[in-house]
Amino acid sequence: MAADRRDPDLPESWDDIPDPLLGAPPPSSSPMKPPAHASATRGRVRLERFVFLGAALLWPALVFFHYDGAWRGSGLDFAGAQFALWAAFLAASAWLSLSPGTRGVGRPVPWLRVAAIGAPIAFVLLALVWLPPNGKSFGALGPPAMLEGCFEIGITVAAPMVVLALWAMRRAFPSGAIWRGAALGAACGLGGVVVLVHLCGSPYGGHIALAHGLPLVIATLVGALGGARLGRS
Repeated sequence: MAADRRDPDLPESWDDIPDPLLGAPPPSSSPMKPPAHASATRGRVRLERFVFLGAALLWPALVFFHYDGAWRGSGLDFAGAQFALWAAFLAASAWLSLSPGTRGVGRPVPWLRVAAIGAPIAFVLLALVWLPPNGKSFGALGPPAMLEGCFEIGITVAAPMVVLALWAMRRAFPSGAIWRGAALGAACGLGGVVVLVHLCGSPYGGHIALAHGLPLVIATLVGALGGARLGRS
């Protein structure tokens, strides 16, 4: 049968079927364009993470020296013990959130939950009962001006740390992105705690729990949100 002839017995709906004798139909879409920018190499990604995470680690020291970097309380042994404890919590939270795990998919989510939830709770509870040598009554808040000042310092430390750390680890969380981000945020909030251990001389446990602990809680929540938005691969 000739290519230009049509069988009158065929239904009209068959008109859309291409005739193999007439050649291949035109492409249904335009060809794909090459990407405008080449993907970052693995070495470049590692370098960016090193730079941003390094900046996040250096930021607390800069804030500490900006505020004269002097211990303002009483009892250097108390400050040293506090610093050692919260620095260990910071290192553990950061390690759990950033560690690739044994199979490259990160640490188990229950451990991340322990870091994200346990760090703020442990800090608040210990702040209320573990008072400096000149400590006052349980849960006392002290002057409101001191609350505002320490909260401001805590946020000044934690906020840039969270931003830098999350940006460094964008698209790097293959699993448990929310909890890994929360653990990373808790580590950044503990950066503010470590700085305030030396800069704050308040004897009030309630002051320490609220003014020092609230930036830690905020950093943890921001980390969880950032992990959900930026951390997924």
